[in-house]
Amino acid sequence: MTRFHIATLAAAAASLTALLLPDGATRAFAVGAVWMCFAGVTALGVAFPSLQFFGPVATRGSGDRPVVALTFDDGPDPYATPELLDLLKREGVRAAFFFVGERVDAHPEIAARAFAEGHLLCNHSYRHSNATNLFGSGRLEEDLRKTQDAIARAAGAVPAYFRPPMG
Repeated sequence: MTRFHIATLAAAAASLTALLLPDGATRAFAVGAVWMCFAGVTALGVAFPSLQFFGPVATRGSGDRPVVALTFDDGPDPYATPELLDLLKREGVRAAFFFVGERVDAHPEIAARAFAEGHLLCNHSYRHSNATNLFGSGRLEEDLRKTQDAIARAAGAVPAYFRPPMG
């Protein structure tokens, strides 16, 4: 159970408790305040992944040597991604591409090219929904699986990393 799940349960319990208040206006204010606080805490979890609000995340490397990781999200894009791949190839640089599953299904040749040129292909959800962090475990698992399958079909590689669209 993640901190998000715990916060959701706490907000639901506080709301139910607030519903026991005798005055309607006070009750409505209390329920609204609980959910506003919940929204604020959730926003902090999105804005600061290192808080691990939605589950464990990797935000730093081992620290044993100075490195920079180049990562690109939201592709493959038929216009921008090939130009970016040309640039990376020309400069001899490898990067990680966090691809969106439905875009991989639309442009599998770009995902295949990125992998063939030595780049790491990663999962960035299937449809890039801003609500991905709020998906239940069943829906999230289905979304991740669809993207894993799309990338595997296109490039023959199964991603080891996932980055949610928000946070």
